[in-house]
Amino acid sequence: MPLPADADWSAWLESGVMSAHRAVESLAIPGEATPPGTTLLWAVARGDTCWIAHIGDSRAYLVRAGRVGPLTVDMTPAGERVRNGREPWEHQNTAPDGHLLQSCIGQAPLMVETFAVEWQTGDVLVLTSDGLNDVRLAWWPHLIREARDVHQILHAARWRDNATLVLVRHA
Repeated sequence: MPLPADADWSAWLESGVMSAHRAVESLAIPGEATPPGTTLLWAVARGDTCWIAHIGDSRAYLVRAGRVGPLTVDMTPAGERVRNGREPWEHQNTAPDGHLLQSCIGQAPLMVETFAVEWQTGDVLVLTSDGLNDVRLAWWPHLIREARDVHQILHAARWRDNATLVLVRHA
């Protein structure tokens, strides 16, 4: 999908998400107990703004001046309690229902969260798959500062599941 020069980025991301959703849905085998599905985290950075689309339990963080802030909340029962203010953000890492997805690409119901984040020179946008959900918030600035590359971060994080990590630094 070509990038528009100036667009409603949230709508553009949602359109791409719907295309991915339909493509994964088309892979389902009739009568299959569990149709295929996947989480999705997608970011577009232009100038001083990042637009993010989020579905599932992949996570986005913003590291600014040595401090980290979560940008997403998991689409799980544990994440719902966090979203409603009943539990702290890291509750998602330890709750017994923290792995039960309420939404993912390819399965209904599809809940898409899109939002914009203003970012500044020196900020780092961290995008991770659920394989890195055990990494504590406070560790991200240290991992990013001390590691020479993402492989070193993955090794230091001691992930236990499949893991994807993308770092985007605002120059």
